[in-house]
Amino acid sequence: MRKRAVSTSDQKTQDRKAIAAAVTLPKPRPIVEVPTKVASLADDKGSFEGVLSRVLGFARAAELEGKARPRAAAKAAPAKAAAASKVTATKTSASKATASKAASVVAPASPSEESHSPLEGLRLFVQSLDAQTLDKLRTLMRAGHDARALAEAHVTRHDEDVAPVAKSEDLFAPGMTALQDLQRGHAIACATQFDLELEVTKWSKSEGRGSLDERVWLRFGRELAQSSPADWSCLGALGPGDQLEALYLRRGEERWWSFGSVVDRPSTTQVARERTQKVRKHHKLVPLAVEAVVGRRCRADRRAVRRAALAMSARLGFCRASSGDLTPRA
Repeated sequence: MRKRAVSTSDQKTQDRKAIAAAVTLPKPRPIVEVPTKVASLADDKGSFEGVLSRVLGFARAAELEGKARPRAAAKAAPAKAAAASKVTATKTSASKATASKAASVVAPASPSEESHSPLEGLRLFVQSLDAQTLDKLRTLMRAGHDARALAEAHVTRHDEDVAPVAKSEDLFAPGMTALQDLQRGHAIACATQFDLELEVTKWSKSEGRGSLDERVWLRFGRELAQSSPADWSCLGALGPGDQLEALYLRRGEERWWSFGSVVDRPSTTQVARERTQKVRKHHKLVPLAVEAVVGRRCRADRRAVRRAALAMSARLGFCRASSGDLTPRA
């Protein structure tokens, strides 16, 4: 009996060890890994569009965070005022403890919380980019800031860069101002159909399109860069599946831009007449929010519609790498 009991005990011990080995959890991995090496993008076709898409994603996250802070502060204000009045109304130890607890609730974010902000994440991301990609980002930002063609902005930048180039982490040091300049420059690039995948050394030589049509598109891109999306009015002719048949855009009280097969500048009277008539067969012009062009399908044979929608989407902070049907087609 004793031997059987001992063997049974040994068997139970072995069973427990086997179960423990079977349920052993793997070593936890970090949630976020910060890249420590420079990512070379020279041989990765289309890679700059991917980088730009990520950067603009950080920009939209930072904008949303900036809009959320005032609302959060407004919600916290009554609680903060109530806590302050409670402190002044009583001097008991209990009330002091309550006030201390309330103060801790509305205290500003700690440095560790701030380090997880979109802008801080963006600064960490750009540290992994190579020199050519950083140069392209700087040129886009300069073009947006000056509202000029990318080739011209590239030449101007390099003519003025007599001092050492700033570190990558300083690229977006101005915060949302720098990101807005990037969106403006990207809008110009989309309006002029600038090939962002060209080697940056060829950017200054790529301004060969001097036709009247291309000068008109550059003017449209510059208007986008010099304004806010909120400054624009939008009309659209919607076809089957709500696809865009035609697009009309107007900055403030200035002359309208119209986009169909080609780009045009109709008068206010012409647009008012078209709004009351049938446009593109049985489709009427209807008011749209400018945000409605983002990701919306455009009629395949209306190249000017796709091009304009793409440029406005860029001004709103979206990249053509993730714009689906808006991507220019050969």
